[in-house]
Amino acid sequence: MIRSLTQQVVLVAMLASLTVSIAEAQSGGGSDFTGPGGGGGGAGGSVAPIGVPVGPPTGPITSAGSAGISGVASTFGNPGAGGLSISNPAGGTVTIAPATARAIAAVLSSGGGAAAPALANLLTAEGMAAGPATALANALAALGTNPSRANLVAAIEAFNAAIDAGTGAPSPSLLAVRFAIASASR
Repeated sequence: MIRSLTQQVVLVAMLASLTVSIAEAQSGGGSDFTGPGGGGGGAGGSVAPIGVPVGPPTGPITSAGSAGISGVASTFGNPGAGGLSISNPAGGTVTIAPATARAIAAVLSSGGGAAAPALANLLTAEGMAAGPATALANALAALGTNPSRANLVAAIEAFNAAIDAGTGAPSPSLLAVRFAIASASR
C-alpha cells in the first residue's frame, strides 16, 4: 500500500513530537516520568502522593485524612476474634492479629500512656529493631493525638526508617501501621 504524502508528513510530525517530549522529560530528572515540577515522591519529593504535604509541613491534615485516622481507629479497635484483613502492597491480603489491630487503634485514639510502648513491643516481637519500633510507635501516637501535617510527615519518615532498618519483608504489624499512615494521607 502506498501512503499519500499527507499521511507520511503527519507520521513524521507525530514521531518528532514524541521524541522531543521524551527528551524533555528525561532532561528534567533523568526519567521518562519527570514532569515540569521535577521528580521524586514522598514527603520530601517535589511530586508528593495525594495528601502528603509538599514544602513546609504546617497546619492540620485534610478532613479526609482525619476521617481516615478515625476510621482506622474504629475498625482496628473491633477486629473480631480472627483479626482483620488488609491489602498487601506486594499483592494479596495480610491478616492483622487482633492484639496488633487493637494496639494500633489505641495509639491512634489515645496516643500516649502505655499504647505506644505496647505497639513498639509488638513490632519488636515481629523482628523490628527496638529503636525504629519505638520511633514509629511514638510518631504514630503523635499523629493520633495531633493530626497535623508535621506529625504525618514524621510518621512517614519513621515508617521509612523502619523499612530501611528491616532485613526482610515487612511484618503484618508494619503493614498495618502503613495502612494507618496511608489512611491519614488522604
